[in-house]
Amino acid sequence: VGISYALIISLIISKCCTYLLNWGWADNKINQLLVARNCGLSIPVSFITNIDSKARDFIGSKSSIFKTLKFPIVDFGNKGVGMINTSLIERSMIDPICANISITANFFQKYVDKLYELRIHVIGTDIIAVKIESQENSEAIVDWRLADFNDLDYEEVDLPDVVRKSILKFMSIMGLNFGILDMIVTKDQEYIFLELNPNGNWV
Repeated sequence: VGISYALIISLIISKCCTYLLNWGWADNKINQLLVARNCGLSIPVSFITNIDSKARDFIGSKSSIFKTLKFPIVDFGNKGVGMINTSLIERSMIDPICANISITANFFQKYVDKLYELRIHVIGTDIIAVKIESQENSEAIVDWRLADFNDLDYEEVDLPDVVRKSILKFMSIMGLNFGILDMIVTKDQEYIFLELNPNGNWV
């Protein structure tokens, strides 16, 4: 009996440790973008830099957004804990952004106009895709999470087979059985991968 329990415990620990290792690797947004592209998913034009001139060239040429490289929850000390949402960069923001850009790597992407957003839940080989009508709410146009969730319309939708296959291949390479993907659909019906949350919440 003791050996049986030891075997069961060792298997559980093995599975948990493997999941944690996969989760840590999969939570890296750069890894996500590279794997997504290699799996046939479209991704936004992305740029990471801590060089002033390079950043100005990128964000000054076309509408761009700023995103965090890791989990967007930040501890501001005495001011409490806050969330850094995806932000559209206005021209008036370029100088303040670049003033301290050398401190750390900064993650920029070209802004993509979208028809709607998708929150895609993957459980094993099952995929549940939820359409979010973000463009009908002024607070949700850039980042739907900024709006009151109760003010948005949701609808379960089917994904094209080619997108489904790419998503399952992506999850397999990431080593995950569960994850939530954020994607957008453009007016040209192009499906674009944004990011993966390996421990996301249900809509």
